[in-house]
Amino acid sequence: MRRSGTWLLVTMVLVAFSASAALAARCHFTAGGSDVPQCSIRGDVLECTGGHVAGLGGDAESVELVVNVACATKSPKQQQPPGHATSGPVPLPEEDPTGQIALPDFTVDADCPPGLNATFGTTGTLTFFDAEGSPIGCRLEFAL
Repeated sequence: MRRSGTWLLVTMVLVAFSASAALAARCHFTAGGSDVPQCSIRGDVLECTGGHVAGLGGDAESVELVVNVACATKSPKQQQPPGHATSGPVPLPEEDPTGQIALPDFTVDADCPPGLNATFGTTGTLTFFDAEGSPIGCRLEFAL
């Protein structure tokens, strides 16, 4: 009897973890994953516009874009100490009737010191947050 109770507990824990993993993986870019933000670099600033997501379940209130960035030296070897920059949390608009959300515009400033050139990574990561500022378990990566 004790052994079957242990197995029941183990099974319940595994089901709970599986359900939470499935909920975290439900968010996605629309149009088969191709409706991602389009980004351009202007000096030390990365600007991203457009894109739609779905599957957030009404929990998301804000989103943050994080990208890898380096401030490269102008020497022939171009030393690039690693780092990252963020847009900071940006409020999300309401879902449309189909459950999709149009992503807001993002601006990420590399904030490089004078004499250094901003070098941005090749991918961006969107993290979604609830009203209290806690991550809701949805992270989406896209090519810049």
